[in-house]
Amino acid sequence: MIEEIVKMQKEEDIIYNSMFWSYMLLTEQTTLEKIFETDEEFGLIFNPDDIIEGLKTKGYSRKFNPIDSIDVLIEYFTELEEYEKCADLVNAKKLYKKKRQ
Repeated sequence: MIEEIVKMQKEEDIIYNSMFWSYMLLTEQTTLEKIFETDEEFGLIFNPDDIIEGLKTKGYSRKFNPIDSIDVLIEYFTELEEYEKCADLVNAKKLYKKKRQ
């Protein structure tokens, strides 16, 4: 029973970590280079190669649409009641839409 709880907590931590670093990148509060420099294990909800390609093409690539990822993050952080992150994500979504025009 305790092992199952520990496993579930670890899975929740991995998910939060992925959502957090994705949030940090999409709101431009950090860069991939800075994340790699931390030597911290991290995950993302998208392929980092796709975001690098997207940065060269106004934030969009064939494989990566930041707005889709932002919508996932808004839903996730709303469930956690982290509304400040949601507000940052809504602002980032507006900027990505503006860049696309």
